[in-house]
Amino acid sequence: MEREPGLARISRPEHQTLTSATVETIRKAIESGDLPPGSQLPPEMELTGRLGVSRTTLREAFRVLESEHLIERRRGLGTFVSAVPILKELGSNFGITDMILEAKLVPGTIHPEVRREDATREVAAALQLSEGASVIAIERVRTASEIPVVLSIDFLPAELVSEQDLGKLSAGGGSLYKFLAEELRIYVAHGVARLWPTAPSKEMMAKLAVRKGSPLLVVTQIDFDLADKPILYSIEYHLGDMFRFVVSRKGPYQRGSNA
Repeated sequence: MEREPGLARISRPEHQTLTSATVETIRKAIESGDLPPGSQLPPEMELTGRLGVSRTTLREAFRVLESEHLIERRRGLGTFVSAVPILKELGSNFGITDMILEAKLVPGTIHPEVRREDATREVAAALQLSEGASVIAIERVRTASEIPVVLSIDFLPAELVSEQDLGKLSAGGGSLYKFLAEELRIYVAHGVARLWPTAPSKEMMAKLAVRKGSPLLVVTQIDFDLADKPILYSIEYHLGDMFRFVVSRKGPYQRGSNA
């Protein structure tokens, strides 16, 4: 492995402890981007050799950096630079791609799958269709700078999507809202979301690269067009430690309140 800039051997400091110097060296590498969010630090043995410090000193430095939420140690996996939290403002209706970009991370898609299927009772109720009606399901894992962060399944009434549009959906991995607006001339006016915690299934564990018991937050949303017709139903499984959910709430004395 190539030596990362900012992780050069530490000279014995005159006015600070070796632990403090180690903390400062790693912190500067993180803040400069030499160790980007979500990246894995080299193994302890390799890192002690690079920095010229003992394992005890390195572990003390790790404890300080972990208390500052700059790194996180994952049992059996190693030590990672903490990822930048992705803020999801529940009062604003915009997609995962935009949220990832707002966090200054690079959006991506893996494991994409587009298929026709019969609407379940849940999907049919959300889209105001008959149970068993044909829908298009778009399943994919959304990544932030190559880190899996969301498993999403989106449903559209099949009548809205032509075979040509279906091919474009299969080829694309970006914003579904953008696809609806630019390709189908369907504009999302508002949405209704619900959320609750859950644990990952075996399939989710594999796709999101998480372990059993890892916290996930389920967000379901029905999106409506300008005519107040439901045109999109989404089920999203968010990594709990990668997102911060924000809600703007009205106060009891806001104008027009009867509270």
